[in-house]
Amino acid sequence: MNRVRLIHGAARSFAVITLVFTSSALAAEHAREYAIGFCKDYVHEEPVTEKCINDQVATLPLLGCYERLYDAAHLAAHKAQLVVRATLSIKSAPQEWQTDKVHPSVATGDLKMWVSGRKQSFDSSGNCSVQGDGLLCLGSLSAAEADECRSAGDGVRQCRIVSNDGLFQVQRKAAGVLVTIRERLELVQAPYDGGPFLYLNPTNMENHDFLLPRSTSEVCG
Repeated sequence: MNRVRLIHGAARSFAVITLVFTSSALAAEHAREYAIGFCKDYVHEEPVTEKCINDQVATLPLLGCYERLYDAAHLAAHKAQLVVRATLSIKSAPQEWQTDKVHPSVATGDLKMWVSGRKQSFDSSGNCSVQGDGLLCLGSLSAAEADECRSAGDGVRQCRIVSNDGLFQVQRKAAGVLVTIRERLELVQAPYDGGPFLYLNPTNMENHDFLLPRSTSEVCG
């Protein structure tokens, strides 16, 4: 009897594994077919290359709007965290950006962050390329003129820290996406012609990664 139960249990386990594997294979096949269609119809690539297919397989599942409003309990446990709310909008880059021979981009990433005591968001909008199964997005460096900061700490500043465009990474997670600051990021309030500026540094453990659940398109505007 125990042997029969063992055989039946093994059979059920094998059936579950087979079902999961089959579902995953079908999902991967469907994603590839969709990516091929996207390369033909949107990117206008003919013949379709493996690079375009692989780029779209990585990018298309990330498209959409994400948001997190940090609650009081989280902020109490992370007292050094500056960001109280964040949104991210990922969209397919225009066709001409995707086929650019020098700096091709598969998507755009519009990142907005709010800090305590300020109603208006600090924004960064940049072009994204595929990195692994996620995206690496350039920040947007403001053309606004301001005095140079004497120190390079994180936070809201009226002065500017000499920097490059900055980078943030977007990785797909079960709950949404993980946004990680990879190079110092400058975010600016609209209309972007002056301060204040928000700076986030990848070495600041309380302000360098943000898990954002998927949200509705209305949230990102």
